[in-house]
Amino acid sequence: MDLNQLSLDWYQETLRAKELMPGRRVLHDSLDERFAAIRGKGVETLGQLVEAMRTKPRLQNFALLTGLEEQYLVILKRDAMSYIPQPVALGRFPGVKSALVQGLAGLGIQHSKHLFERITNEADVKGLATEMGTDPAELRTLRGMADLARIYGVGPVFARIFHDAGVTSVAVLLGREPGEIFTWLKRRSQEAGDIVNYTEQDIEQCLEMAGLLPESGI
Repeated sequence: MDLNQLSLDWYQETLRAKELMPGRRVLHDSLDERFAAIRGKGVETLGQLVEAMRTKPRLQNFALLTGLEEQYLVILKRDAMSYIPQPVALGRFPGVKSALVQGLAGLGIQHSKHLFERITNEADVKGLATEMGTDPAELRTLRGMADLARIYGVGPVFARIFHDAGVTSVAVLLGREPGEIFTWLKRRSQEAGDIVNYTEQDIEQCLEMAGLLPESGI
């Protein structure tokens, strides 16, 4: 994901509306004043902000330039970096057979990034399935969930929920309406007796973030 596609203004307002964990609630304090200081040093995008704090020396220098506390910037960096998709261990996806995970691990395919590098098209799916002696459908499902887990806020469990709803990839998700997805998820949660702790606005943001991702190949 190119974080330079996300403006600092967008990040500020997203941060303002976000329910933060206790350890990050300091990010809500003096939000406008602190972001004004950041903006005053020529930072206009989330990508530029991340680069300004990428290493410890850079972060310390940025603290001096902006007059912001170093500890505050450390916490801000953690939140900002969370928008960068991270590889997910394949065993964390619900419903995936352990034999499939172990077989892939034996080929050096241990997480979602490895899977993306190995499977870029349907021919790769069939080739890997033949090599492993496994069902191609199982590989397609795992690859689809790995694709969905690239989206900010979508973990392995939610990726499985999406996949079970017929949303089998980021491309399919982008073809759906937020209201349609939210209604289905709400109904499913209610049937399962789960608490609905997300809103249609959360789904809209999910689609917005998904639209910034590069194509997954299949």
